[in-house]
Amino acid sequence: MKSNVVWLSLLTTTLLTFKSAIAQEAVKVEVETASIRGQLIVALCTEETFLKDTCTLARTVVEISDPLTTTMVTPPNPGRYAVFVIHDKNLNSRMDTNFLGMPKEPVGMSRNPTKSKFFGPPKFSDVSFDYPSTKPLEFRIRLVAPD
Repeated sequence: MKSNVVWLSLLTTTLLTFKSAIAQEAVKVEVETASIRGQLIVALCTEETFLKDTCTLARTVVEISDPLTTTMVTPPNPGRYAVFVIHDKNLNSRMDTNFLGMPKEPVGMSRNPTKSKFFGPPKFSDVSFDYPSTKPLEFRIRLVAPD
């Protein structure tokens, strides 16, 4: 009986450790830039915070030193997320927009969505992914300059 309790305890500890290790895996984000000046603001968004100022979950700022910049972001919990990237050319730590709210600086998102026929922003479902995943989560994001 003691042997079963020890094995059960060991199994539980192993499963909890494995679950914790999965939840701590980072998402690799590679960003292609046309310019090597400025910085990249990389943030994870939930559906509720997508394309809003509150999209600051696991936010990181990376100085650009190469046309291909790589960073990692770690979602805090299992769930559905999107990566949102801003090329902050003027180093003001935010996305500059015009009077219509359209970005004045290049932006990119996970899964590199194409513009819709109405030229609006993509839907969360077009750019989101599930975390954790059975495959490595790696995104090569192409920034789209404002038109």
